[in-house]
Amino acid sequence: MSKVVMKINYYNLLSLFFTVMPLCSSAATSSATKLIPITATFVAPPCNVSFSDGSNTQEVNLGDITLGEKIHAPFSLKIECKYSRGSSINAGVVTGSLSVDDKRLIQMQDEMTGNVTPVYLSLKDSQSSAIEFNTISGADTGKPFCPGDSTRTCIITPVTTVRSGAGIVAGTKLTAAIIFTINNP
Repeated sequence: MSKVVMKINYYNLLSLFFTVMPLCSSAATSSATKLIPITATFVAPPCNVSFSDGSNTQEVNLGDITLGEKIHAPFSLKIECKYSRGSSINAGVVTGSLSVDDKRLIQMQDEMTGNVTPVYLSLKDSQSSAIEFNTISGADTGKPFCPGDSTRTCIITPVTTVRSGAGIVAGTKLTAAIIFTINNP
């Protein structure tokens, strides 16, 4: 059995070093690279709308409605924003019919039949300006109201109008439903 002995002297070691080194350095510089795009969309924290009691829904009982114009007890909307950017509210008609002549008036419905009545409902903001309604379908857009930059409370006053000779039967139960939507920029 023969033995193979390799003698490495100083010159062989240098030669081996210079042969292996370029291989190592080229391995280090020739790595594959991959580009991974990362995208994101900033979404501002939304403002929330609730009623004064903190609920998301509220039924407002207007009581008895008589001929002429009647101002009813106000209710409030609370707008809570987690940032300081402008926001406002829109009011949309869900039940009732937006007046063809005036987007500030809703014709209330007979609760039993669902028919529109000659009783009109309007809402006034804290500056006593009539709120312009929009339709849920988006065909008619109302003007936003209660603008602000932070958390606030908006006082809303319902007003009903029944013209004399309107032909509304006494005891008719009336209904209208309005949705309030926050506009965040």
